[in-house]
Amino acid sequence: MTREHLAQLRVQAEKHRNRHSGRIVLELLDEIVRLRALWDRNETRRNAVSDESLWPFGEYKGERMVDVPEDYLMWWVKSNPRDGLRIDADFAPAPANFAARRKLRIYDYIQQRITDETNETASELSDEGLLDLVRNNGFPNATIIEEEG
Repeated sequence: MTREHLAQLRVQAEKHRNRHSGRIVLELLDEIVRLRALWDRNETRRNAVSDESLWPFGEYKGERMVDVPEDYLMWWVKSNPRDGLRIDADFAPAPANFAARRKLRIYDYIQQRITDETNETASELSDEGLLDLVRNNGFPNATIIEEEG
């Protein structure tokens, strides 16, 4: 649920504030905001990155990772090579090294998300469908090798 969606729900609930159901929805929205704030605070302490983490910069700053469009994540990964992030994380002076460590965790999260989605898609496809997917993603000469035996 994005912040925009929560804001839209709040506007609708405010219109019905005089009704019992409107007050319940407002209370639930307040509880969602409170729980998200707790989650964010705990996640920041753990330095964890997950689908519920907030995107920390750029056009989608403040959006949940799961709500950031895939094409934007792919662009970000291509714009931030892992080797460069690793060097900055290890050798840059503070606070640049802290930022690089955070970016490195984000990079690894995105790569894991891509891997998980690719594996999920691959398990749903036939051999020909998988072959088409691989060919369309940079391997035009890919073939299926039949196992012997």
